[in-house]
Amino acid sequence: MRTRVRRRPHRARRPDPADLLQEQIKQIIIEDQLAPGDPMPTELDLIERLDAGRSSIREALKALRATGIVEIRHGFGTYVGQMSLSGIVESLVFQSKIALSAGEQDLRHLVDIREVIEHGMLAKLIELPDPPDLSAAAEVIEQMKKEAKVGHIHPETDRSFHEVLYQSLENSLLGPLLGAFWDVSNRAGSTYYGPTQESPSDTVRHHQAIYDAVRRRDLSAARTAMTEHFHGVRERLGSRR
Repeated sequence: MRTRVRRRPHRARRPDPADLLQEQIKQIIIEDQLAPGDPMPTELDLIERLDAGRSSIREALKALRATGIVEIRHGFGTYVGQMSLSGIVESLVFQSKIALSAGEQDLRHLVDIREVIEHGMLAKLIELPDPPDLSAAAEVIEQMKKEAKVGHIHPETDRSFHEVLYQSLENSLLGPLLGAFWDVSNRAGSTYYGPTQESPSDTVRHHQAIYDAVRRRDLSAARTAMTEHFHGVRERLGSRR
């Protein structure tokens, strides 16, 4: 006769008081309608409003600073943090380096995500009611051509093209997000990049094709040009498909 094993009932994890305090401070930011850069309530105000000790408030603020939600300016006070993805970038760079050293393909996956985002943004850009302002993108391409003549296109020039291309969408999160993916793939992959078959002239050609297609508002051609551009990125990462 089998002995039935009695399972212990699942117990919900009690919320960590430190986590709860951080959530309460975030709620104060929302309720007080504070914007990035605005001064936070003083330490004394938080102690009174949250009925918490000074050391607990300070620890909660330190934890929120680590995530960029608040900014502590020594000698001046505490402020609501500006939008930043730096914490995410640092974590992804470190994890990607670990994965690369183990022969895994995390960087290729990040490139896949970035490509999906850019294809989606191309559609939004081309479907705008009014033609997008591409003057800044045109200037970057001219800079690319100058750099190509001396045999090397600076990575920051390439990055700048993708940042300014979508300016007409007026999406404040898009630039930092694309920049985060760029930082991770370049900083983590710099030691592991293989040789690339793409010449500076090919790089110019791909970006020129993207620009021309967007200017003509030809989504199919823009997507084809973007796909070719990312093929070159994957070659450099040694993850050709």
